Amino acid sequence: MENLFEKPFLGKHNDVPVYLNNGRFGPYLNYDGKLYSVAECFRNEKFNLKVAIKIINWNEKKHEKINQITEKFDKKLNSIGEEIKEVKGGEKDELDTKPKKDKKEKISK
Repeated sequence: MENLFEKPFLGKHNDVPVYLNNGRFGPYLNYDGKLYSVAECFRNEKFNLKVAIKIINWNEKKHEKINQITEKFDKKLNSIGEEIKEVKGGEKDELDTKPKKDKKEKISK
């Protein structure tokens, strides 16, 4: 694995340089200002730009899917919030999301 880091520049993907670096938690790719961890199964002497591009593309698809799910969740949550506001009877009512604290009386000794 040591020889992989002799030439950290792997090449370009979409006209953006791709670098392989070794960090505190193992090897990672530096591409377009983003860092991508290199899984154990890819850590061998056959690591090249083609493998790096697969890792980058897989991560970008994963993050795209996460963003889609988050967006759907946010829309659903906003919809539920609007329904709660209607039930409470006020459009500009703030939803009380903080848990209620029990107020205990202090007993002086």
